[in-house]
Amino acid sequence: MFYEGYGPEGVALLIKALTPNTNRSAASIKQIMNKY
Repeated sequence: MFYEGYGPEGVALLIKALTPNTNRSAASIKQIMNKY
């Protein structure tokens, strides 16, 4: 699973995750990125 987003000050992020549950992982990554 790959997740793309922007971090602080517009830094581009590409997150690669190996997971058995993509829905849970995507939700967790979104939650973390929204926090920062």
